[in-house]
Amino acid sequence: MYPLPPIAALISMSPRDVGFTVLGHLAASKRLATFVMHDEVRGMSERDYSSIEVRVEAEQILMEGMEFLLRSGFLVQAARNSPPGTWYRLSRAGIEAADDIDFAFNHAPRSMLPIDIMHAEILAEAMPEMDRGPEHFDTAVFKAFRTVEIAVRDAAGFGNEKIGVPLMNAAFGEAGPLRDPEAEKGEAEATRALFAGAIGAFKNPSSHRIVDERDGAQAMRMLAFASLLLQIVDRRLEALGRR
Repeated sequence: MYPLPPIAALISMSPRDVGFTVLGHLAASKRLATFVMHDEVRGMSERDYSSIEVRVEAEQILMEGMEFLLRSGFLVQAARNSPPGTWYRLSRAGIEAADDIDFAFNHAPRSMLPIDIMHAEILAEAMPEMDRGPEHFDTAVFKAFRTVEIAVRDAAGFGNEKIGVPLMNAAFGEAGPLRDPEAEKGEAEATRALFAGAIGAFKNPSSHRIVDERDGAQAMRMLAFASLLLQIVDRRLEALGRR
């Protein structure tokens, strides 16, 4: 059974990561049993935390993990208990995930990369989709590169009619407002190609067949790449005295 982490660590965890932690506890004691969510959460917090104030805070966060498991199909309502919505049990998918809980927990998206390398806008726009589970990884990737597109458009001062690869070429091409005039010509051209290629390859959902976005590690790498692009835009704005 996984011990609950210190409260500071629990607070920093996403609902997805909390959910996998809770799943470890359920797999150890409730694999085929029904349970009441609130009672189970209360029991976990009372076992691992001595302070009542900490328990109250922990229980709210643990309920977020329970809700993640429910939304993801790892928990279901128990069919033969009443009243409806009170009793739950692990679903078949939950039992299957619990059988490989070390893999599932260690591969929760937020555990794959240091979150502090992510740009704040990626954390705000794309990471919530990652937390919703594999069916939403493609949306996270799309939102990440759409965020890059919007940032470049705003930084370059273009209107909404500029989109996609043409936008990147205009912003970072010769005489483009975001092109670095002090950069060596080949480097400046490489930056233009980097942005144009990223948007062309990763923003358009129809192009996502080149990667498997249900692979959490791959999706997180793409979010890290989008973060790097946004940091480049930020540096250009700083150089232009606009940040």
